[in-house]
Amino acid sequence: MSSKRSETRQKLLQTTVNLLEKGQGKGVRMADIAVAAGVSRQTLYLHFGSRTELLIAATRYHDDQLDVEKRYQKVAETTNASDHLNAFIVFWGEHVPLVYNMAQALWEDADKDGAALAAWNDRMNATKTVCQLAVATIESEGLLSPSWTVETGTDFLFALLSIRNWALLTRTCGWSEVEYINRQQLVARNALFL
Repeated sequence: MSSKRSETRQKLLQTTVNLLEKGQGKGVRMADIAVAAGVSRQTLYLHFGSRTELLIAATRYHDDQLDVEKRYQKVAETTNASDHLNAFIVFWGEHVPLVYNMAQALWEDADKDGAALAAWNDRMNATKTVCQLAVATIESEGLLSPSWTVETGTDFLFALLSIRNWALLTRTCGWSEVEYINRQQLVARNALFL
């Protein structure tokens, strides 16, 4: 990909991220993104064949900007299931505030916007995969409570750590980030471990 083409693509991704973060994700059309980026709609479609493709790419681009893989490395380096779960919840509790505005823009429009739904599902599938890894690690050490299978434990952890629950606990109930992390760790450990 040429340098100019790469710069244009990055500009389009950043513009989309900015619009989503500002709460303007609702109903943002390709034309809106093109105007905000200062390019033609044709240029936008040359880089992204559909709005779905653009929104998915923008959410992944945002994760790259946040250096998610490097920040997740602390979780990957843990040596036992308890530390893994705790480190994952710390990672998640610190990550959600960074992506909340974008996530909210996507989920609020997901029921009537297929592109927003696809981008939301892409990120949620990635999150559920990481939850599954945490529960599978507990199970592999023989410490998963018999009340759970890896599948049901994954579903529980995924629901417990949902962005909507984070918003309810921190934005509505007023929990601090530290309180959120500590209480979620406690609930997850008490529920999932023997």
